[in-house]
Amino acid sequence: MTPPIMLPEFQTERLFARPLKKSDIDAMHTLHRNSNVMKYIHKPEETMEETLATYKRVMDYHERNPQFGLWSVLLKDGAYMGWIILKHLDNTADVEIGYRFLPEFWGKGYATEIGYVVRNYGFQELELPTIVGVTLPENIASQRVLEKIGLTYRKPAHYYGVDVSFYQMENPGEDKTTN
Repeated sequence: MTPPIMLPEFQTERLFARPLKKSDIDAMHTLHRNSNVMKYIHKPEETMEETLATYKRVMDYHERNPQFGLWSVLLKDGAYMGWIILKHLDNTADVEIGYRFLPEFWGKGYATEIGYVVRNYGFQELELPTIVGVTLPENIASQRVLEKIGLTYRKPAHYYGVDVSFYQMENPGEDKTTN
């Protein structure tokens, strides 16, 4: 039996991202119960049981799709900021990038900084042909992050049971010519 693929760790000038682990559950609960964070996603997770269910879902997904998953994002001093994820978009073959950060870390370029790194991992290491992102149409800040990391608005769409703005980027290293 082949051992599961371990997600890589990433470092930037200001940030450290590592695969989600059980010790992150309390910090994840703080993130997921914050109504400002969850405003454009779904209702906040009020109970630890809800966050534990999310953790289990994420870990089960990673077990079935070992090259994809969720990274906890921390400042270099170890402060938990939130997370970033690469996963399949709502029952499709498309691979989506997504992120959530605590409000005190908004507007400082952190999501863009780690977004570039994870996007590059998807294109360079996984050789994905495209990466997509979806946001609610009113979530302008998230749309700006997607645009800054190179994704372009393509169309209105419907995923996760809601109307969203669909963004996409083709792998810049993909050869578009045919022989």
